[in-house]
Amino acid sequence: MRIQRSVALKQQLSRSSAVPREETVTPRKIAGGKRFSRTEPQLLAVAGIRPLPNQRFSESFICRLRGTSLSNCPIALTIGGCRLHLSALIVFGERLLFIALFLPFSALDKILNFNAALKQASQALPFRPLAVFLILSGLAIEISMPLAILTGVFDRMAALILAFYCIVTALLWKQFWKEPDFRLKGVSQGRNLFWDFMKNLALAGGFLILALGPNAMGADEFLAHPLASTHPYATR
Repeated sequence: MRIQRSVALKQQLSRSSAVPREETVTPRKIAGGKRFSRTEPQLLAVAGIRPLPNQRFSESFICRLRGTSLSNCPIALTIGGCRLHLSALIVFGERLLFIALFLPFSALDKILNFNAALKQASQALPFRPLAVFLILSGLAIEISMPLAILTGVFDRMAALILAFYCIVTALLWKQFWKEPDFRLKGVSQGRNLFWDFMKNLALAGGFLILALGPNAMGADEFLAHPLASTHPYATR
């Protein structure tokens, strides 16, 4: 038995001294139950592979190394020499649709129609300097916070700020309860404001899910690390 172990060890050392080709490596070379959580360099090291400088391995090869089926591998696209995962592109599209209302449309509208925005702000704050400050603050939020969500940098805190922003704007400018013509049937300005109010609250709810997560565990993580990123484009 000792002789067989010694021979097996010598064979393993002889295989690790050379750089094997992708086709010669199989998942059987990886031992232990933690291979699914290992990074690519760790997988290569455990398999006894010493890659050449700048050597890159295909996704299917890494999946075989992990012991997963090819159907569970992330789908990647190569555009202009840049390798992009399809799942990351989908998440980017989701976030782009989420923040497009604010950036570029709402922010651009405030810039092009600043006087109209100032007039609307004056309805809640008659003091002009304060109204100007409010519009400029809203413009800064509508530019910086969507960019943070889109890039994934401090995106949880940015989503929380946008949630409160939606609630505050609903309370200040969507006051349907003050309209005398609020009715459920027929033409009603109050009912139109009511639906705008509810849309703001729905947006706030979506941003709160992004910030705090869909469960209590995500809320605990946010409270512990409020400036942490969700790493939206990570594929592993």
